[in-house]
Amino acid sequence: MRRVPRIRGRWTWRAPHAIPAVGRRCASTRWKSSASPARPTRCARHRGHYTAKVAPLDTAARAGPQQRIEQAETEIDNLRAAFGWSRENSDIALALQLASSLQPLWVGRGRVWEGLAWFDAVLTDENAQQLQGARAVRARALADRAMLAASVAAHDSMDQAEEALAIARELDDPALLVRALTACGSSAAFNTELARPYLAEAIDLARTLGDRWRLSRILAWQASAAIMAGDPVAARAAAKEGRDLADVIGDPFVSRQCRWCLGQAQMWQGDLAEADAQLRELVAEADAAADVVARAAGLVCQGHVLAYQGDTSAARAAAIAAIDAGAELGGLIEGFGYLALTYAALAAGDVAAAADASEAAWRRLGVQREFAAMSISPKADVALARGDVVAARRLADDAVSGSTG
Repeated sequence: MRRVPRIRGRWTWRAPHAIPAVGRRCASTRWKSSASPARPTRCARHRGHYTAKVAPLDTAARAGPQQRIEQAETEIDNLRAAFGWSRENSDIALALQLASSLQPLWVGRGRVWEGLAWFDAVLTDENAQQLQGARAVRARALADRAMLAASVAAHDSMDQAEEALAIARELDDPALLVRALTACGSSAAFNTELARPYLAEAIDLARTLGDRWRLSRILAWQASAAIMAGDPVAARAAAKEGRDLADVIGDPFVSRQCRWCLGQAQMWQGDLAEADAQLRELVAEADAAADVVARAAGLVCQGHVLAYQGDTSAARAAAIAAIDAGAELGGLIEGFGYLALTYAALAAGDVAAAADASEAAWRRLGVQREFAAMSISPKADVALARGDVVAARRLADDAVSGSTG
């Protein structure tokens, strides 16, 4: 196989037409059923080529992350074929390594559910035995799967994160330990008391290791946890440090995550003009980068800011755009969009529309304990707008009793 050229220290992909034919044949049902002696060699070579090319994508020592993510996305069919070949041949460790390497693609390009499907297809009980000799690979995959779920507010992977953490501590692998601690902290981000010690330990260890790339990501989660705790001061401190690190090392995705937290904190502290400018820039940048997660989160927060500024038409437009983006992403983000729509309607004096939006938010968020209080508060505001003070007081008390932080 001809070597892929390197340009000024960076790798580049082979021309798009050079290998896809092999990938298509490896994934072909007809070729799978054939007895071609060439198939194992060609498909293994194809898999090795693409697995090696994406391996640096989710590591600290990498250059041009956005360019690499874009290049990986253009080759997604080849990567799927490589993943399928690994599963077909029970190369479970290689399949998980490939899924983990693509973490920036899954999150940064709105492919979260495909990434979760890859992990779930391999992280099965029947495959666990095959990973006894590759426990570090399993721990990394468990941690990455948990963080991927947390990126769309699906915080239901704490068991996987804690298993990854137990393995990392047993193996005494500092880099793996940072990853597992971050997974635990992100999975518990909506329970600040639970998340705090994991994130604090992860930050200390990342600083000790000098891993600025991982540190910026942990700081982004720390800022998110502070937002959930209602602590804008702590959120701004973590978000500013994380943003500055991400900007220096050239990680725009983490920079956007941190700037979302900054915008949220600015809103809570009454800096509405600053928050609006911050979020407008973030949404435009995320849209240009096809960062669906950051765009949806930015639109949700922008909807609230615009409602508080009295720009009700723009607030409603931002909220509806957030709902549409959330529907595309799945998970709970759509529910947050309906929260923004509730306040846009209240600001416009449309109590009936606000009631409908608050009910839609409750249906999507109220089923999870972590979000129940968050989705009760707008119902209390709607009740107050209707003049039902008794119901508003009862709902407000329910929201307070269910809140953390």
